[in-house]
Amino acid sequence: MTWRLNKVRSACGEEPGSPSKIGFRGTRFSLSKANRLYLTDYQKNFTFARDDMVSQFSKDVRAVLSSSWTNARIRIRANGDLYASGISYTYVGNVEFSENEMFPGYLNLNSSYDFRSGVPQIYAGPQTNGHPGEKWTIPSNSFAKSNGRLGNVGIKYERGNWIWSKSSHKDFINHMKRRLNLGGDYIRFYITCDGLVVTPIGQNHWKGYGIDLEQQIINLNKVAPKAAHSVRKRVDLSKSRENENVHLLFAMGHIDDLMGGNIPEPDDSDPRTRGVDEK
Repeated sequence: MTWRLNKVRSACGEEPGSPSKIGFRGTRFSLSKANRLYLTDYQKNFTFARDDMVSQFSKDVRAVLSSSWTNARIRIRANGDLYASGISYTYVGNVEFSENEMFPGYLNLNSSYDFRSGVPQIYAGPQTNGHPGEKWTIPSNSFAKSNGRLGNVGIKYERGNWIWSKSSHKDFINHMKRRLNLGGDYIRFYITCDGLVVTPIGQNHWKGYGIDLEQQIINLNKVAPKAAHSVRKRVDLSKSRENENVHLLFAMGHIDDLMGGNIPEPDDSDPRTRGVDEK
């Protein structure tokens, strides 16, 4: 099965080719001038998708964006809605994904992970901060209560001033705070295009959460060597900056199991939402 672009209205009501109402959010990919889909890792290492599986998809994306776009960054939300950044933030269409991994050396699909142990699994996409997915933060209870937002997640706009989700996710918030009870009061997380919930976890908590990083890397290197290299690169970069508490991205589960399949709804009544760029 190939990736397919359906030119349908988005969950937020945008038509293909129209300006985004919710900014630029989701898992990041890029489309080259030659209409090749790729992802970027540390040191500008590019990995191209299998052309036989995405060539028509890439052409269809380009057709919506027009010839005035050259290299285009795109982001795909867990509901399949695809947005592009270039001349403007633009809604392109909705993606149907393949059941096969598209990027050699990485694991982007939920079916490639096994969460039965309950132990966080090292995220097997690029470990770069800008790639994983749609970014949100679970606030402390006191901060959420003071803003009348208990049950909501948000995006920090500036200190003490957040852009909040329109939807409530109390059960998910409680679940994440129980599982990640060794960290602080705020939990940043990403939702990938295939619905994985990914969060950074510091080295000082790996043992407490049952994470055997070396064994996970050994296992990962057998099936996703580029992802294993990305993990090592993030560790090396942290050490070079004299950061003793290395943070790596770990997958916690899938939105169907953690969020009832319901991803946060951006509040398009807040004018700041249109300017969100996860970079």
